[in-house]
Amino acid sequence: MSQGKRILKNATYLTFGDKIGYLIQFFFFLYFARKFGVVPTGEYAFGFTFAYACIVFADLGISVYLVREVARDYSKGRELFFDCIVLRAFFIILVTIAASVILAVFFRDVSPQKMQVIICWGLYWLLFSLADVFIAELNGHERMGQVALLGICLKTMSTLAGLIMIYLGFEYDTVLIVLPASSFIYLVACVVVSHYYMGAIRPRFKSISHYKGLVSKLLPFCFSFILVEIMWNQDILILGSMKTDESVGIYSSAIKIVSFVLGMSPFFHIAMLPVLSRLYVESREKLIDLAGRILRYLIIVALPVSLGLSMIADKVIDLLYSDLFNEAGIVLKITAWMIAVGFMQAIFSVLLTAINRQKEKVVFIGIVFAVTTTLNFIMIYYFDFIGAAIVKMITELLGLMFFIYLVSKYLTSLSFVKLAVKPVLACIIMGTFIHYFYHLNLIYLIPSSAGVYMMSLLVLGVFTADEIRLVKKVLPKRLYMWQ
Repeated sequence: MSQGKRILKNATYLTFGDKIGYLIQFFFFLYFARKFGVVPTGEYAFGFTFAYACIVFADLGISVYLVREVARDYSKGRELFFDCIVLRAFFIILVTIAASVILAVFFRDVSPQKMQVIICWGLYWLLFSLADVFIAELNGHERMGQVALLGICLKTMSTLAGLIMIYLGFEYDTVLIVLPASSFIYLVACVVVSHYYMGAIRPRFKSISHYKGLVSKLLPFCFSFILVEIMWNQDILILGSMKTDESVGIYSSAIKIVSFVLGMSPFFHIAMLPVLSRLYVESREKLIDLAGRILRYLIIVALPVSLGLSMIADKVIDLLYSDLFNEAGIVLKITAWMIAVGFMQAIFSVLLTAINRQKEKVVFIGIVFAVTTTLNFIMIYYFDFIGAAIVKMITELLGLMFFIYLVSKYLTSLSFVKLAVKPVLACIIMGTFIHYFYHLNLIYLIPSSAGVYMMSLLVLGVFTADEIRLVKKVLPKRLYMWQ
């Protein structure tokens, strides 16, 4: 199987699995928001973000490191895997103690319901973090089908149980008990699948100096992961601290939509990392060629999604939420453009990891973190959730710019502008169509706009003959026999 097809297969497994699971979970969020209103939705989002921000410090970048190292050398996978489990468990204990102190000192005055929401999310992420090490090893062996199935099972269990409890009339803080219960089952399933495919784990504890050496190797991954994740979630933490749960509810309802689409980006990262890491060792020319092709496809896919979602933002909010969430439309208009930027950023990010430039990467992420943290405090203070949305977009743009610079310095300059010209022209045509037919129902407007975009790409000659033949092989013959 060619490298491109392997990436496509891996990304398809992970993306399809995650999106099916996330779609089910997204329906739960919508039902939750409609049932309980803006303030409980804000508490839900804040509890999720606070707990996740804490558990991030236990990650150490282990997942990305383990995927890369296992992909390069399968023989050392199990031994390295056990070392990673030991480190993850140790740091989870430290983080849990620290989080308990923070709750006791800074959150004494919150309502019992909000505290229970935070605790439920905390237990969920604690168990999920342990399971994530098993998932990383499976990804390193390119077992993306099994990873996708496990993810679907987790989100299906938690969502169905939560929907049933809401239907039966339980309060929202009680409903969220399904979170730690489902993540425990998920952890057990990951252990079983890992044992089945990789064999039994042979526990062998090493010396403290050995673990210190491993931690030193993980530090670039660790700082990069912490900065990126805290940077991504700091807006809700700051918004929840400086403003009200209502502001968090309005803001998070729009961000959930963007996150649903942008959530594909990490899976492209995971799918590309093993292949690109191997190519870096085997052939620099093939690595550059493949990276250019991937960037081109990401531009073609992501640009129209951002433009279309931004133009129909108000319609989308009206469709998904109640009238209490109408103000989320402006947040969605702004943050929709993060989809295009985030997708393009993914290829540059994974390239830096594949070519061992984690240290340079983390330095620039630190700069972006410092700038956007300051901006968040200022913009949220003056402009509330609209300020948070603007800073969110600035964060993604700065990250893309820095990553492009690093890749051009240490590997090659990918012809970004040249690749984007024709897709931008096709987007302008699609945008004009949406403007004149905005009155149409979304059921008709979305597919017809997509059709206009695809026809524009064909007329502009974006696709090569080989790419068209490949699509014809994938699609059922009846879809193109009319030609």
